[in-house]
Amino acid sequence: MDVTTRRAWDDTQSSFECCGIVEGRRDWAHVIEFNRIPASCCSLSESLCQAEVTECQGRLGGIENATCVESTTQIYIKGCGERLESALSDNYLLLASIGLLLALLQVGGLLSALLIGSRVANGRENEA
Repeated sequence: MDVTTRRAWDDTQSSFECCGIVEGRRDWAHVIEFNRIPASCCSLSESLCQAEVTECQGRLGGIENATCVESTTQIYIKGCGERLESALSDNYLLLASIGLLLALLQVGGLLSALLIGSRVANGRENEA
């Protein structure tokens, strides 16, 4: 996994307090070596998690690429898909309102363009 993708997943898992996509920490079994998960799945405070991760990071090297052993109890259980779905459903009214506002702005811009185009065309007709 490249560094950019890894950082994006780390940010997502830390922000939403989740691990993996659907099956939680088991989703990482196909990506990282068996029985290991990203450090961002760790539910301890950052300094404690880093200390624990330093102990279990194995041969990946560097805290940025660290992983925790899956058997630890200090990891997020829910998948990020479930957390994201929950966040979207909690904020659907806000998202719908923003979408409606943007649609109205687009219609207003279209009407303004039509009005300006009509006035320009009428001005040219009056000159001729």
